[in-house]
Amino acid sequence: MFGDPHMRTLDGYSYTFNGLGEYILTDIDNGFFVLQARTARPLTSGNELVNGTVFVACAAQQAGSTMVQMTMNAEGTDFEVLLNGTEIVNKTLLASGKYQCITFSLMERSEFRPFKVLT
Repeated sequence: MFGDPHMRTLDGYSYTFNGLGEYILTDIDNGFFVLQARTARPLTSGNELVNGTVFVACAAQQAGSTMVQMTMNAEGTDFEVLLNGTEIVNKTLLASGKYQCITFSLMERSEFRPFKVLT
């Protein structure tokens, strides 16, 4: 989610959103799952503000579970991944080769079964 705020809605509509601030992008079933994002105006190489925004942070949480957050640093050169507000990893640690992404699961809830693994 970092970078120029081009988005696609859950129903497939694509658009660009250059609002400045913090937003709830998704709220499923009144807080069962919430995805939030923060945008900021980036600086050019000459330290001038751009007339647009980029994503600089996002946080997601399912009811009763761990909050996962990614936040860019002020310089835009590194990021932190936090679990419940505690830093777990950053870009520098990831680049060291200590961590690997083994799998990613996306789960779908339906009225007939609690969850279905999609990927």
